[in-house]
Amino acid sequence: MSYTFEIAHYGEERDLDLTAEEKWLADVAVIALAERGVPRELLRVVRKSDSYATVVAHGGEFDLDLIRFKFSPRARWASVSVIGDDRDALADSPLFAAQKNKRQGFWKAAISEPTDVIGLADFAAKYYKFSLEHNPGNFTN
Repeated sequence: MSYTFEIAHYGEERDLDLTAEEKWLADVAVIALAERGVPRELLRVVRKSDSYATVVAHGGEFDLDLIRFKFSPRARWASVSVIGDDRDALADSPLFAAQKNKRQGFWKAAISEPTDVIGLADFAAKYYKFSLEHNPGNFTN
């Protein structure tokens, strides 16, 4: 099976080491973000942490984390940046019940299937557009 995402390594060389379900989740996330206006050519899947993988928008020397995720038998979650007025509006949302500290930038959502990430793509795309508007130089090559 071929995937729509590019694999990248940063800092120390790390294996991306995704499970089959995580590869599926990453593929769904990349497609969903592209459908929401994030340029497909900027999207990559990277491993910056031993604990999770990340879908990023890569621009020049800058990576913008859009969706962080872990999908294994013991842990099934994805997290996105919740910005602006959405923070207050979503503070009590069951979608983000897994996120205890609502002051953090990324909010965790429990997921049961890789396709559940589609419901989080709107937040990630909104964050990308916000970042592009406020820091357009980060996305030039």
